[in-house]
Order: sequence, then C-alpha cells, then structure tokens
Amino acid sequence: MSMDDIARLVGVSKATVSRALQDSPLIADETKKRILEVARSNNYVVNRSAQNLRRRRTDTIGLVIDFPSLPEHRLSDPFHFELLGNIANALAARQQDVLWCSPQSAHAGGFENLLANKGVDGIIFIGQSGHHSELRALAKVGIPFVVWGAHRDDANYCVVGSDNLLGGRLVAQRFRKLKRKRPMFLGPKGHIEIDQRCNGFAQEWGSTIEQLEVADLSFMTSRNAVLAWLDSGKTLPDALFAGSDTMAMGALAAMRERNIEVPAACSVCGYDDSPSALHHSPALTTVRQDTRLAGAVLVERLVQIIQGNPAASVLLPTDLIERAT
Repeated sequence: MSMDDIARLVGVSKATVSRALQDSPLIADETKKRILEVARSNNYVVNRSAQNLRRRRTDTIGLVIDFPSLPEHRLSDPFHFELLGNIANALAARQQDVLWCSPQSAHAGGFENLLANKGVDGIIFIGQSGHHSELRALAKVGIPFVVWGAHRDDANYCVVGSDNLLGGRLVAQRFRKLKRKRPMFLGPKGHIEIDQRCNGFAQEWGSTIEQLEVADLSFMTSRNAVLAWLDSGKTLPDALFAGSDTMAMGALAAMRERNIEVPAACSVCGYDDSPSALHHSPALTTVRQDTRLAGAVLVERLVQIIQGNPAASVLLPTDLIERAT
C-alpha cells in the first residue's frame, strides 16, 4: 500500500493524502478522516525518515540542562524531573523525539553544530544562570531555541518561566497574616530565579529580612547552613522562606534535630510544589510552579520559532499552597 494507492481509493490527489497524513489544516476534516480510515484499514505506515528528509526536519528536539549550576553537577531535584517529564510528554504529543544533552557536549562544537550534526530542529534550555550573554548571541544568529528560566528585560530570546517575584510576595503576605516578625530567606546568591524570589519576598515585606546564603540548592547544604545558624546563638527566625522545596526540607531537618517546633516556633515555606512537598511530614507549605503547563508552553513556543514565526516570552502564574508548615 502506497500513497498513490490511498489517493486512488479515496479519489483525491497524492498531495492531498500527504497533507492529510501530516494533519495539515489545509485539508477538510471529512476528507482527512476518510484518508486516515483507508490508511489504517490497509495497515499503511508513514515513512517518517523519508517524510523528514523532504521537509528537512528531524522531528527531534535537543534538551540542554544546566548541570554546572546544579548541586554537585547532578540532576537530583524532584522539580527538574517533573519538568523534564512534562516537556517529554508535550513533545510526544507532537510526535517529536528528544535528544538529551549537557552544556559541555554542546559547547564542544557549538550549538550550531548541535543542530547540524546531531540532527535536532531546535533546543530547549533548562536554566540560564551564567549563560545569558551566550543565549543572546545564539538568538542573534537565528538558532531556534527557548529557555526555561527567569524573565529579563534585556533578553532577545523567548523565555518561559514562573512569576518568581509574585511567588516571593505571596510568601511574605502569608507570613504577615501569621503575624511573624523575624523572617529569613534561605538560598544561593547569583542564581537569577532564586534572586527574583528573594527580591519579591523582601519588597513585599517592606523592612529588613535576614538572608542565609548557601552555596547550592541541595538538601545537605541547606541543612548544614541552618544547623550552623541555630548553633551560633543568633536570634531564631520565626518565618523561613527557602528558594526551593529541597532547601526547605533541609531547613526542616535541621530544626527537627534541634527540637524546634514547626510551625509553632517557626513557619517554613518552600518553592516548586514538588511531589515530595505534599508527602513530607509535616506537609510543606510552598509556591506552586505548574510543570505541566510549563512543558506545553515551552514546546508550543519552540515549534512556533522552528516554523519561522515570532514567539513572545511567557510569564506563568504562581500559587501559594498552604499546608502544615
């Protein structure tokens, strides 16, 4: 069974069959339905390799993860796994494959070579810390890509990310509602998304907040930093906002080791609403980032760019999820 055979059976041209099998909006739904029924009943399988060769597309998207900015250069945070899974689901819905790359492998020959030699149609970058100037340069030469990260006024590329400033403000509002007086922010400096969360928190609070800086986003680094603070004899904060759920859980572990009751002595809030936040004991209050929506929008925007259309950046809403801490 070939396209010519299907065209003869349905009574249309071969070009119409080809467009219908690609789900082209140019073909009427009724005609498309008849063509697909004939194709299925005769076990016709689209030769994607030949189709892609004609279209000069690979139907493969490169996924570049910013490993150097992750704790111990490892992917371990539940939020990242959720985001990656939802990106993969959104790509699968469009019959796109995924090529997973580290920045180091891409840098070996440049991102232009990643597109040409590894056969990808575009790139999704997870994280932008320390790479903003490089991403600006890529946009100038027309590399099709989108970024999951923080919005910046000087970005000339498409960014999809959560409203980190709003997330920080929501946490400050909750602590005010709880009549807390001594807030602390826990997180690394120089990480643009974490910085925005801290800034939103500080701006909404309106007065001085204590900041406990840590080297990375890991559980153990946060636990050890909070333990050191508690053992230093400094005044205990009565409200702690951590830049991620993983860091918040590290802080909770430290407080549990020093017999500090949460939330009686100190309210704690994380960020991400990762699966572990709900099942942690006590259940963690957090700011939710919608990873399913994020994955869908990242893929939608990248497809627009690959097709030669402009794609505006998107700021996704954040919500405060109130739980036991």
